[in-house]
Amino acid sequence: MAECVYCGGSGKCHGSGLYHPYVKDHGPFDIYLCSECHSLFTFPLPSTGSLASLYASFDGGMYGDIARLRKRYPLNGWYEQCESRMVAALGKVEDGLSWIDLGSGDGVMSERMKRAYPSGKGWAVDVHTRPERLKDVDVTWVQADLNEGAPDLPKAKLVFAVTVLEHVTDPCLFIGSGLDLLDEGGVFYFNCPRADCMAFRLMGRKWPYYLPGEHITVPTMKGLSGLVNRLAGSRPGRKFSIEISPVTMPYPLGYYMGFLTGNRWMPDWQLPIYLPTGLLECTIRRLC
Repeated sequence: MAECVYCGGSGKCHGSGLYHPYVKDHGPFDIYLCSECHSLFTFPLPSTGSLASLYASFDGGMYGDIARLRKRYPLNGWYEQCESRMVAALGKVEDGLSWIDLGSGDGVMSERMKRAYPSGKGWAVDVHTRPERLKDVDVTWVQADLNEGAPDLPKAKLVFAVTVLEHVTDPCLFIGSGLDLLDEGGVFYFNCPRADCMAFRLMGRKWPYYLPGEHITVPTMKGLSGLVNRLAGSRPGRKFSIEISPVTMPYPLGYYMGFLTGNRWMPDWQLPIYLPTGLLECTIRRLC
């Protein structure tokens, strides 16, 4: 039975026999919409081999055309926004900050963190080999499959995952292992697409975050809140405060136009525009 990975509710088929929109031979997959929390999830899950083949074909964790857009129009506003929000959640931050970047991709967030906190200790985790961006950056690279949970690392004051949750096959394992990496007073910050947004309601399968076989699950605020609270409550001797809220990504206008036209028109417009594409962020602080 198709059972929601966020709340355990039964799923109603939203699309069957679907293929990845860019990697045309990656599929078929069936996508379900939970009858209880309305999160999206894939059932059955993609095989380990199919996921390995998909990401092996990518450039720094992204499909080639999207990676080229990112190189021409860096999402600096988005990265800066993520950094400022998660650091603000920590409160007072010292230069010796310890942090773990789960699902580091091409290493852009790890590079930013090391630049901001040069005396800090950072670990970057992803399934592929160390990216070129981090070649000369003093960050410990850990090659690991996050579908098996976060690796066993020293506890840190900050753990973050920028648009990673939707890629993992087991959100419960991923979030739970992230919580277990937190030092007392530490913060686990992550963001992801949300299936209860207006953009998805209007666009359906044409929603940019609807990527069969790549975005394995997409929660709603209700679904994510229920799961996070259950996970936080299942850790004896530890207490957490949890905040989940919508967030808007500042896209460079040129990036947006390039995406809409399939890279056929890529004007040199770096002006950021805030689009209600449908994202949420979760901040979990370990109190004791």
